[in-house]
Amino acid sequence: MSSNKGDAPPKGATITFDSWSLVGRLTLLVTLSFISILCVATLYLYISMRKNIAHEDNVFLTNEIAHLRTTIAANSNNLKSLVEEVTEEVQWEASTQKSVMYFARVLDNHGKILVETERMKHILPPKIFPPPLNGRRKSGEGTQWESDRGKTFLLESAWSRKGAGNRYLIQVAMDISHEQTILLGYRRRMAIVLIIGVIFSIGFCDYVVRRGTQPLNDIIHTVRRISAEQLNDRIGQTPWPKELATLALAFDDMLDRLEESFSRLSRFSADIAHELRTPVNGLMGAAEVILSKERTPEEYRHVIESSLEEYARLARMIESLLFLARAENREIQIERSSVGVYKEMENIRELYDAVAEESGVEVICRGDTVVHAEPVLLQRAIANLLANALQHTPRGGRVILAAENLPDGSANISVSDTGSGIPVEHQPRIFDRFYRVDPARSMKASGAGLGLAIVRSIMDLHGGTATIRSEVNKGTTVTLNFPSTK
Repeated sequence: MSSNKGDAPPKGATITFDSWSLVGRLTLLVTLSFISILCVATLYLYISMRKNIAHEDNVFLTNEIAHLRTTIAANSNNLKSLVEEVTEEVQWEASTQKSVMYFARVLDNHGKILVETERMKHILPPKIFPPPLNGRRKSGEGTQWESDRGKTFLLESAWSRKGAGNRYLIQVAMDISHEQTILLGYRRRMAIVLIIGVIFSIGFCDYVVRRGTQPLNDIIHTVRRISAEQLNDRIGQTPWPKELATLALAFDDMLDRLEESFSRLSRFSADIAHELRTPVNGLMGAAEVILSKERTPEEYRHVIESSLEEYARLARMIESLLFLARAENREIQIERSSVGVYKEMENIRELYDAVAEESGVEVICRGDTVVHAEPVLLQRAIANLLANALQHTPRGGRVILAAENLPDGSANISVSDTGSGIPVEHQPRIFDRFYRVDPARSMKASGAGLGLAIVRSIMDLHGGTATIRSEVNKGTTVTLNFPSTK
């Protein structure tokens, strides 16, 4: 029942059953069950054997008493004849029972011995016999008695049947030492069998449990091979036992999520480095150029003013990243309230009215509904979608903000444009951080690629979804679905 080195408890820790290895627990429990069954079986056989032997001995003495009663009843009026018949009966029984040392004695009312088996007086005196059979002590309940020489006898006594003559006391006994020796030998053999059974069961159960838990060890070895550099290994590819198949499937699902998270984290880190490197390199280059020789105050002022634009862009990017990091914390609680969507869409349209007019794009608001949301986050989501739509819609195009109730009680807010559209292969990743389709499709300078990622995070906080539908050269529609509050 040894365990792996890695499973050993810490030094100084208290070892309890809960800290045992799984193999040790199963081996102990199965061994105890096996030993319990073996003990119950051997004990039952021993008790049955002892009861059967005792029953046969008591039946023998009861039959002998019945024979003597019959003989006494036939000769109760003639004492001489009675003694002769009983003596003959006793001697005959003693001579025929070769395998049993049988003794019998007959006494009169005054306790005088009339007849007894040879040497019985010295071996079994009358006073050691139990009281004669009566209502309380029935036939078949003889008394065991052990002599000074270590011999064990089964004793029984009874009165002769009532009749015209006198009553006589019958005492019978048999030597059961041989049977006691047999029982003692059986107990010793049973103890040896139990000891061997315990030793065998420990080894056998340990072997069976280890063979049975081998698939679990195989899973452990497979899991130990998996690392951050090798997340593509899976343990569910092997046909595991039914009890472990579910565990393997759940573990593989966890690995899928981890692999996806690591991939996203790697892409995210690379994207951050790329996005930050460009403006920082630009700022450093501008600073190096301006410091390469003496400049006029106007030239310094011009460089600082142009740098402020990059600083603002970096500040917005950092703010967006901080928002996304906070939004991923599932424990964040947002304060929701009932918000009229049409009013919010109109406010956002007015905010972007100057941008839309400059771009030559018409913005229209349609429909109304009420959603249970955090007002500021709702405004930010709609504003991000509108800004993105204006950025990718050509002059003369149109952007529609629409709201509607659905039959299941949920509500949709959609932002549709007549822009260049998004190719199908890009749509599954359009909500990823820093992900941007070919910048050439944008009519304006491309942003950091965080707007749609923020929209999806806002919908996740509200328990809703954000979906996109787009066709190249026809336009794009982004739909926000808020679940029912009923």
